[in-house]
Amino acid sequence: MDEFSVNTIPVNIMAQQTAIVIHLHEATRPSNFQAVISAAKLLLEAGHTHIVVDMTNVAQLNMTTLFTLYSLATLANKQQPASAEGGWHALHEMADKLSGQPVNNMNLCAVQPNIAQALHQGGFASVVELLPTLSQAKNAFNPPSKTAVEPAKPTAAKPLHQLPGQQTAVVP
Repeated sequence: MDEFSVNTIPVNIMAQQTAIVIHLHEATRPSNFQAVISAAKLLLEAGHTHIVVDMTNVAQLNMTTLFTLYSLATLANKQQPASAEGGWHALHEMADKLSGQPVNNMNLCAVQPNIAQALHQGGFASVVELLPTLSQAKNAFNPPSKTAVEPAKPTAAKPLHQLPGQQTAVVP
């Protein structure tokens, strides 16, 4: 597992196989959230395909957290996020782009109930799945391994019936 530091922002970003795990903290500020978006963008461009956002340490939503979440979801859908300079207008622009388009390669985990309620009311939870634990969030992108099915062993063929002058039909 590679761990990436993004300057001194209070966010840990780790790349695990194809998933990027972002541990957001409430202290993510307007002055540093752009580094989170930039790091995620670089990792997606490097071949990572899924984003897991761990919300364990986020107890309330603010404009910066919302903008970060919508920007990450927009990146996950292979689109460019709006500029933060656009404020609420930019946030609504990204929300409109995502509306009705599930973001199948991003999820959130360990979301506090008050935040989950706000994300449901705002429509974000209708496009990004909210999962209870980090483990479940990471496993959501790993399809269950298929157990190798052993081929059936050949059995002796039994004659079905045989009439004079005809070949024998067999049933395995």
